Amino acid sequence: MLSQLFGNETVVGIDIGSNTIKAMQLEPSGTGWKVTNAAIQQTPPESCRDGAITMILDVGQTIKSLLKSSGIRCTKAVAAISGSQVIVRQVQMPRMSETALRKSIQYEASRYISTSMENNVVEFEILGDVPDSDQMNVMLVAAPKDIVESRVQAIEAAGLEPIAIDVEAFSIIRALVEASADEELQSKTIAIIDMGASHTDVNIVANGSFALTRSIPIAGDSFTNSIRTLTGFSFEDAERMKFEMTAQDSIDKLSASDGESKSWRVVQP
Repeated sequence: MLSQLFGNETVVGIDIGSNTIKAMQLEPSGTGWKVTNAAIQQTPPESCRDGAITMILDVGQTIKSLLKSSGIRCTKAVAAISGSQVIVRQVQMPRMSETALRKSIQYEASRYISTSMENNVVEFEILGDVPDSDQMNVMLVAAPKDIVESRVQAIEAAGLEPIAIDVEAFSIIRALVEASADEELQSKTIAIIDMGASHTDVNIVANGSFALTRSIPIAGDSFTNSIRTLTGFSFEDAERMKFEMTAQDSIDKLSASDGESKSWRVVQP
């Protein structure tokens, strides 16, 4: 699958989150790919809002600095988008050619998008015919233009050539399921939970294929802010406490001082 996307070129994947920016360099290796470098750096404060990058040059400079300091030397980059505004649906439509579908896909997408179609990027993939029917299965993807275009602009500002903007759910499934040596994953229904700072994506895979993805606006920052509210700690101290917690700690700390005890209760089931 990756070879179909990138051929034999060395690429760097850029994950631009509201809290951190991560980079990973991949190189062709035999019949597969290998990770040759990876790095992480804090995202500039207040540079992302509702999935879109609002401070293009700052983020671009951070990416450039991250690549330089980690020794990642690559000119082509890929990135991904996620969040509640990214719509992913498998739909059935009358069987038609790809050319005809491209002309009509905007109407189908408008059923799932509450904002103006002019403000969204819409793409699709024909998955195959529905048996004993004149219908076909289509994977429909739509996302606000500012989310897509701001990532492209930030990557370009870093001096890189963006060659693909993927959906994060597809990227995760491709890496953890399709590229896995565990053949049992191809016959099971599994959930992949991707918790970031601002939102959590729940991705369902059935028999090795994407089934659905949904985004929940509860994530890492939700826990940190709850700790802050209960304890009066600064965001930085609450964040540090969150990362230091373990399951056993959450039991042991319940008998600690009031302020600390409350902070541990925040993350109990």
